[in-house]
Amino acid sequence: MDRSFATAAELWDELADFDLGDAEASRRHLMSRLCELLGAHNAGWVGAVRAAVDREDPFLGWRIATLSYLRNDAVNEEAVREMKVRMRHRAGDPLNLLVIAGAGTFRAFTLRRAMPASWFGGEYYRVFYAGRGIFDSLFVFAPVTADAESTVHFHRAESAGAFQDAEIELAACTLRGLKWLHRSWMLERGLLMASKPLSPTERRVLGHLLSGEPEKRIAAELGQSPTTAHDHVKSIYRKFGVGNRAGLMSLWLHRPAPARAQ
Repeated sequence: MDRSFATAAELWDELADFDLGDAEASRRHLMSRLCELLGAHNAGWVGAVRAAVDREDPFLGWRIATLSYLRNDAVNEEAVREMKVRMRHRAGDPLNLLVIAGAGTFRAFTLRRAMPASWFGGEYYRVFYAGRGIFDSLFVFAPVTADAESTVHFHRAESAGAFQDAEIELAACTLRGLKWLHRSWMLERGLLMASKPLSPTERRVLGHLLSGEPEKRIAAELGQSPTTAHDHVKSIYRKFGVGNRAGLMSLWLHRPAPARAQ
């Protein structure tokens, strides 16, 4: 555990150097570094949220809201589309149900340890894992709120073998100490407190806002008119339910927002 903690602490120090608005850059850096340390060939991040629940929903209202890969390709994109279709049609697999059963708790597991041998001969593994050259996957789930989870997962090819205890411990130790970062990733995608997801342009504007840049400079850097940039800023504030940049910053820093002037 001491060795895992020391390595995790080094990664925490590296991530602390990223600006508050650099959610994408910090995510890619973390996934890339952990891939190197874990001997994984790819990593992905999932932001999941829980909506309304009904008794017939095997996923208990949980849905994939956003997903990104360190190294993406057409095969990955097709697998993600198919997975979302299955969730929309409530076609659950034992792996999905295992994930949902632990919602709300920090947890880490691997396919090779969590699933029975018979599962690896089934259609779900063939489509979503073997078909993408994945022999084993390591999942780390970090609850951010009661209705939102951030998940980082790592993939290994058969030539690399299954994940071992020390690697599971390292991934879990590193990601457990980064709730503030999981929160920033979710917020950057317009999840958690936003009433609606942010558009790609709004996400870019948001990064500049969190870096403290004035609206005129944001407009210049994005090739927009000041009026257009201001409209994006107002839309971001409206979606997050704040009235100004100070209120927006308070969400990232996880502290009460300043009281609005009466």
